[in-house]
Amino acid sequence: MSRGIARKPRSEAAPGAGSGKALTPFEDLTAVRLYRIGELIARITSLAVEEPFRIRITDLRILSVLQADDALPMAEISRRARVDKAWISRLVREMEEKGLLSRRPDPYDERARLISLTDAGRRLQEELMPRARGREQQLLADLDREVVTAMLGRIEQNAQALLDSLDVVLPADRPVSATKRRAPPR
Repeated sequence: MSRGIARKPRSEAAPGAGSGKALTPFEDLTAVRLYRIGELIARITSLAVEEPFRIRITDLRILSVLQADDALPMAEISRRARVDKAWISRLVREMEEKGLLSRRPDPYDERARLISLTDAGRRLQEELMPRARGREQQLLADLDREVVTAMLGRIEQNAQALLDSLDVVLPADRPVSATKRRAPPR
């Protein structure tokens, strides 16, 4: 395998994941289980997309954000992808060098640049979508997709409400993951 990525033997499956091992009370917390599922999906994406296509998961997030829009400023891409603006700037530059994205001046703000997909970026998306849908079908085997989607949507809303209720002070244009400053005690 390239880049030293080793596959974990099936015998080392996570507790509760068909391994026959019981979950600890901590491992059974919904947030912990969702995090573990996210890690598994990130690993699947790494093996299925990053290696063969030479793009990162974060690149996919940028492609996904731009798929629905003609062009967006970097700040909006950062907000929608929930990735720090400085990191988005570096990734956009790399993806531009790969021919997946292009920049043009923003007609309403001379300081800003609008980022859009190139034809190569759109072709890459078109190639990746059937593969992603196939993996999603495997992931949701024997489950009702509408029910799962509704549950995930509600969990996401609840998580956002929980985050909003915390005393976290963040600059308005920075995603939560980019900084973790708490408000001073009152």
